[in-house]
Amino acid sequence: MNILGRSGVNENIPDFNACNRFVLQVFDALVLAALITIANEWSKSAGKGRVKTVNQLHKVVEQNNWADLLEEMVRRFFPMSKAHFLRSKSQAAVLHAYLAKREEIMAKKKSERTTQEIEFSTAKYKEKYLAERCLESRDIVYENALIMLQQMLVYKDFHDAMRGGHPGRMEKDLEIAMVMFAGCGKSNYVKEMMEQQIDRLAVWTPEHAYLELNNCVVNPSGKPRKWVARDEFNEVINLMASDTVLSHS
Repeated sequence: MNILGRSGVNENIPDFNACNRFVLQVFDALVLAALITIANEWSKSAGKGRVKTVNQLHKVVEQNNWADLLEEMVRRFFPMSKAHFLRSKSQAAVLHAYLAKREEIMAKKKSERTTQEIEFSTAKYKEKYLAERCLESRDIVYENALIMLQQMLVYKDFHDAMRGGHPGRMEKDLEIAMVMFAGCGKSNYVKEMMEQQIDRLAVWTPEHAYLELNNCVVNPSGKPRKWVARDEFNEVINLMASDTVLSHS
C-alpha cells in the first residue's frame, strides 16, 4: 500500500527510511499550512485576496519581513501547552453546561423528575456525557496537527543535526525528546534516556564526555551531510561482513 506515493510505510515490518521520509514530508506540509494561515490573515488585512498556492506565499514573504512571519507562526502554533489548553478549555465548557443542567434537574422535586433526568444526574451518565460532548466540541485534527508540528520540529532538528554531524544539538534535542516520551507513557525509552542524561551530567569524566561527544556519529564517506549514528554504521559493517562470509561459503 502506498501513502502519499510512498511504499513501505504501512507494512507489517515498516521500512524505517520510508517512514522517515513520509513523516518529514507531512511535517513540511504542516509548516506550509501554518505559514499560509498567517499569510492569509496578513493578506486580508492588506485588502488583498487569499493565499492559495506556494507561489502566492512567496509573494507575501517577499513583500513582508519573513522573520516576522516565522515569529508569528512560532507564537501561534508552537507553544508546548497549547493543545492541552484547548482540550482543557473544551472540557471546562462541557462540564459547566452539564452542571448547569444538573442543577436545574436537582431543583425539581424527586416526584417531578423524568426517568431521563434521573439518569442524567448519575455519576455513570456524567462520565459518558462529558466524554461524548468533549469529543464533539474539540477539533481533534487541529490539536493533533499542533502536537505533530511541535514534536516533529524536535525530530527534524535531531535528524538534521545527526546527518550534519552536530552532536551538541543532538544532546539538546534528546533532553526535549525524553520529556515527550515521558508524557506519552513510553517508559522504556524514558528510562534509557534518563540514564544517559544522568551519566552525561553526573558520572562521566570530562575525558569520557569528550570521547562520546566526538564519536557518537561517524562519517565513513567524508561527504557533507552523510554522518550516521554508530549503531547504523555497525549495522552496515555487519551486513558487509555477512555478505563476505556468505560469498565464501
